[in-house]
Amino acid sequence: MGKAGSRWLPVRRPELYAGDTFQTLCRAQGLVLPSPEVIADLPAGEEIARRPSRPLRVILRDMMEYSNNLTAEIVGLAASGKPDLVQSGAAMTAWLRGQG
Repeated sequence: MGKAGSRWLPVRRPELYAGDTFQTLCRAQGLVLPSPEVIADLPAGEEIARRPSRPLRVILRDMMEYSNNLTAEIVGLAASGKPDLVQSGAAMTAWLRGQG
């Protein structure tokens, strides 16, 4: 995988990969979009779609069965609320130590 990380899995920059994929799909339908950009804040407006995921219990069971580190990292980031894996790991380690 190249340093840009825009192809293959795991993806280093998933936001750009998703934007690139969406741009490619739109172009195939005749809609030319500018290159994707990462933004810090969502624009104002109404939610137009939502796709719920499987229950966390099922996601974690499958993660353990298939030994999926990417899933573990994503769940950890979501649970800790931290911006990167180092800070997320530190927060989860501190929490676990506090559990006795």
